[in-house]
Amino acid sequence: MSEATFSIKPILNELRERREDYERLAEKMDTLKNLSQEVSFLSAALQEERFKTERLEEQINDLTELHQNELALLLVATVAGVAMPFLRTRVRVLTTSLALMVAVMVLKQWPEVTQLSEHLLRRLKEYLLDKHHERYECKSLCG
Repeated sequence: MSEATFSIKPILNELRERREDYERLAEKMDTLKNLSQEVSFLSAALQEERFKTERLEEQINDLTELHQNELALLLVATVAGVAMPFLRTRVRVLTTSLALMVAVMVLKQWPEVTQLSEHLLRRLKEYLLDKHHERYECKSLCG
């Protein structure tokens, strides 16, 4: 029996070593599976962050464009605020001067103006009466 025990011991030791190797390999496989899952999770998270980053870049570009437009509008409003009082004053001066010149010209030419206005009124009356007369003639001829 001692010979049988003696020959079984190395086999049992070998079997124990194989079992330990198997358990270590099983643990390494579990670790690899966990690592694979973590890599997949991190890859998905990275893609999501990339998408968020792209959206944020678009928003930053939009905000930059809006800011530039606001600055341009502010500049235009400032220039208009400064220039408008001067323009209003100049326009008032020009219109007042023009009105005075027209008034002086009309007063200097008053007899001709009255004559012209009488002539225009006479022509208007003739035109209106002639049109009125043509309507009645058409009714009498057509009817």
